Amino acid sequence: MRSILPGGEGGIGLALRAPGAKLGLSEATVEYLIRHYGAETQALYTLCQERPELGLPLHPSHPAIAAQVLFALKREFARTAKDILERRIRLSTETADQGAAARSKVEDLVSRYFAGDEELP
Repeated sequence: MRSILPGGEGGIGLALRAPGAKLGLSEATVEYLIRHYGAETQALYTLCQERPELGLPLHPSHPAIAAQVLFALKREFARTAKDILERRIRLSTETADQGAAARSKVEDLVSRYFAGDEELP
């Protein structure tokens, strides 16, 4: 029996495009989230519904959004901003400035999360 990783269920792309657009996410961000998170994209949308500021971009030249930071902390057990920038969202390798433009936002979300100020639904 073949086991599917969480988010790897097939045929979900079309169903997740409209909800992302309804949240005001750019087409590039919606496609990026679906490609990287599959069915788990809905969890990111839920964060954005409850806290619209989490739908804001982390970096001016990348489709990543703030909700991904909290998702990485809670669901993927990330523990540092460096881990998130390098391994989870990969802004350190996918942007010309190695994620520098997003570093302070990510660090702020991480520190607030561990201080108990950032709750996830």
